[in-house]
Amino acid sequence: MVQKSDITVIIPVHKWDDDIKKMFTEAVKSVPAEVKLVISTTEDSGFDFSFDVRSDAKRDQVNVVKSNDGSSFQHLVNLGVENVTTEWFSILEFDDEYSKIWFDEFTKYQEYNQQYNIYLPLNDLYNVEDGRDEFIGNGNEAVMAASFSEEIGVIDEGSLDNYFNFYMPGAVIKTQTWKTLGGLKESIKLTFWYEFMLRAAHNGEKMLVVPKVGYAHVLGRKGSLLDEYRQTIDKKESEFWFKEAKKQSFHKTDKMSKYVPEENKEEDKECS
Repeated sequence: MVQKSDITVIIPVHKWDDDIKKMFTEAVKSVPAEVKLVISTTEDSGFDFSFDVRSDAKRDQVNVVKSNDGSSFQHLVNLGVENVTTEWFSILEFDDEYSKIWFDEFTKYQEYNQQYNIYLPLNDLYNVEDGRDEFIGNGNEAVMAASFSEEIGVIDEGSLDNYFNFYMPGAVIKTQTWKTLGGLKESIKLTFWYEFMLRAAHNGEKMLVVPKVGYAHVLGRKGSLLDEYRQTIDKKESEFWFKEAKKQSFHKTDKMSKYVPEENKEEDKECS
């Protein structure tokens, strides 16, 4: 049976300020003391945090790793996994939290469903846009519907062809499976998690959604990656990244996708 000590939680931190420190502190409190921590950040982020004392336990299994050649979310996640020494890991975004039951539920479900290498929790989703803190529903629940996929609760290749709105932060993933699949692709914007899930499915991995709420995920936070995408990616580019996710998912290596706006394509034609 998997123990909590067999799991590492990775928290990517691309920058550091008082607001992020406050969110980060609450996020860390949601990680059980037995679970190891890897903080993946950059050399110039300014990250500074003491792990000597938590509210309920002393935490000393913390590894802070720093990148000097990339700061994207994908890069920091991949760096974090490179420094994982446990059989399993999970990714915690610094503005999110685990539920109190998640790691206990994962270990119970994994004991009786050992054929899976990726386990997702149900999410509680909160909209914090414009100062709100509003519960807006659950994430990862679609697969619980009859006929959504071949097996209730299991994300497979067929279901991913037609549905993409799954949440991977909070999932518990076998470290070797991640490395075999190739991790996240840095060149892909917006749909990098979708591409990873498609790639996993193409390579025979089915993903089990545990029917327990294990993760609270924030949407709409100003300055978040999704907020940045919403402000900088238009409909045409969004469509490009979804198509690109499906194309790239057949390859374990990053094919270095790049979006070129239509007006730039026309300029290239005129210059050629």
